[in-house]
Amino acid sequence: MTRKNWVAEALDWLADSLEPVPHEINELDWKVAITDHKDRLIEHLIAFANYPNGGCLVFGVDDTGKPVGILQSEVATIANTLANVGRDAIEPPLALDHSVADCRGTPILLVRIREPGKKLDRLIGTTPESRNDKLASSFRRYRICEERGTGFQKAVKAIELFGLPPLKMTVLDNAFRVTLFAPKKFSDMTLGERVEATYQHAVLQYLSSASLTNTSLRNRFKLHEKSRNQITNLIGESVAAGRLKRKDEGSGNKFAEYWPYWA
Repeated sequence: MTRKNWVAEALDWLADSLEPVPHEINELDWKVAITDHKDRLIEHLIAFANYPNGGCLVFGVDDTGKPVGILQSEVATIANTLANVGRDAIEPPLALDHSVADCRGTPILLVRIREPGKKLDRLIGTTPESRNDKLASSFRRYRICEERGTGFQKAVKAIELFGLPPLKMTVLDNAFRVTLFAPKKFSDMTLGERVEATYQHAVLQYLSSASLTNTSLRNRFKLHEKSRNQITNLIGESVAAGRLKRKDEGSGNKFAEYWPYWA
């Protein structure tokens, strides 16, 4: 029987978590059995779905990292329970996959949770998905391509550096088109362009472990301190449009920091 492409990656994660001493890692969680608490299952699935490239639940490994195994009769129950939760209790629905594997001579169940289908405005900074995992792995090994795609981040950084309008992504039948524009002054941009540029700037800041502020956004648009009120209004428009959210609701307006809506 052919092994699924993702299983090798999951077993690598498991090996990393068990050696040299058992320890937790972000991509994987050990479980002896499935919990009866639906809320806990939802939390686990959402956490992995929001992690770059997703993650994996491993059933048959106890809290100390010792493989204790899993019964064949438990496999279908666990897989069906998680599939139902991922489909019916989470929006957007999650597509899960599972496989039984061997860990130190003991059978275990791997349940793979991937990121849900990406929205166009989430492409900046997200992990690319390869159609041929083996070929992509070889390309990465010989440094022909990157382990984690940063093309969109580099493009948006260059756009901000040269003061261009935001890049535009258009959905096609089975693809999408990215359009770059010639330089345009802030005063010549439409409100939609300003809001989109604000969102893209917030994404870059968040991926750099920073936040969008009035000052950072003024610098992005190459504007003077005198434009502070104008930028404050733009930030308000972006929040109203659902593109930004306040990092700390308790902070004052003058020093407010903002993140992308999904952060």
